[in-house]
Amino acid sequence: MSIRVTNIDWDTDGQEVDLPTELVVDTAAEGIEDPDTEIADWLSDKYGFCVKSVAFEPVAEPGLR
Repeated sequence: MSIRVTNIDWDTDGQEVDLPTELVVDTAAEGIEDPDTEIADWLSDKYGFCVKSVAFEPVAEPGLR
């Protein structure tokens, strides 16, 4: 399953950084079993900054309705 992660609010302690505010994540490929509890930690591990808040939704799979 893929999810669209949006409205990522990074905790950068005022540093000027170029971090994404939106991206699509393949949860199976990244080992994320429960996005509700794991997506903020995954983002933090990947980009090196903590996440204050985030929103996400499933991405429609081609051919499924």
